[in-house]
Amino acid sequence: MGLVHELGGFFNQSGKFKLIFQNIAKSEHGSTFTSLKPLCPTRWTVRTPAIRSVLKQYESVLMALEEMASCSSPETSAKANGLHGTFLKGNTVLGLLMAEDLMGDLECLNTSLQLRKQTVSGMLEAVDHVKTSMQDKRTEEHFDQLLWQQSWTYNQFRSHVRKPTKRCTGQAAAHIHPDAQSLYRIQFYNALDTVNTQFIERFEQAGFHKLQQLENVLLHGDMDKVVEEYPELNSRLLQVQLAMFGANYTYEQAQMLLALFGKWCQSERSLRSGGSFKEHLANLIVSFKSYFPDMEEKPAQLDWVRNPFLLSEANREKLPLCHQEKLLDVSSDRGLKMTFENSTLTHANDKRKKAFGSFA
Repeated sequence: MGLVHELGGFFNQSGKFKLIFQNIAKSEHGSTFTSLKPLCPTRWTVRTPAIRSVLKQYESVLMALEEMASCSSPETSAKANGLHGTFLKGNTVLGLLMAEDLMGDLECLNTSLQLRKQTVSGMLEAVDHVKTSMQDKRTEEHFDQLLWQQSWTYNQFRSHVRKPTKRCTGQAAAHIHPDAQSLYRIQFYNALDTVNTQFIERFEQAGFHKLQQLENVLLHGDMDKVVEEYPELNSRLLQVQLAMFGANYTYEQAQMLLALFGKWCQSERSLRSGGSFKEHLANLIVSFKSYFPDMEEKPAQLDWVRNPFLLSEANREKLPLCHQEKLLDVSSDRGLKMTFENSTLTHANDKRKKAFGSFA
């Protein structure tokens, strides 16, 4: 990936270099050519397209580097010659093919994890699919297929093993691989094992299992022992609340559930603690107390909160529209909601006509 990033940065170093590559790529591939650009360090779903662009336009890349080396300053020419020599090696082609093979599955997983409708169970299932795919790649047949793809560009490549330093060498003979294929096969397997180890460390934690159990409780309403591990949750009251919620709303995914919860229960503390509906209304009184000086004289049954139309016209004018919507959300009367919405819309239209006049 570092080599692809360096190549994209070099081609975009100046408009002259960019034009050289574009002209060569257009002559080779027509209008289907792809510009090469440096990799963005924060975008993890663009690695595979960048590698494919280099592999697809490999001959154009070599020709462009050769031309850049002959018509530039000595410093730039030396860098172009170095990149040209690196991309002439079959090892580079094989490395790009192996990187594309690994990054393709990882970027599909990253895209899946970033979906707005993704759930914990769906995330773990996607990880299992990628782990299975990685395990299937760890075979000699799959690696031989990568070698066959590499042979389309260059038939021969040599293995390069770095010599250890003197302080790391001993009397034992150094291990020598019989051929280049065995060396790069081991390196490919090591990369697959590293990815699998990262999956185990990140996604096979006890916390993910608890999150999945909590998600099942919210989605299906069936209580689980995991709820008892959280002292701020009251399992009995939460079960009643989920049953009431499921009777009024339909949802299939956790994202829909969270959006509906935000509309159904304005107090997040009440949701976490499993507080009763009356406690939730009492919290609303505290929020609205500054708008109603005579609140203490209201009846204890809190009817004025359940029914916004029990407010006097003067007090209703003092209440901001956002708080009127909060009162509307906690009301359980659907007919009342429709009437309140119509009256709010009519009141807003009257204010507009008073300020701007009629557009008729």
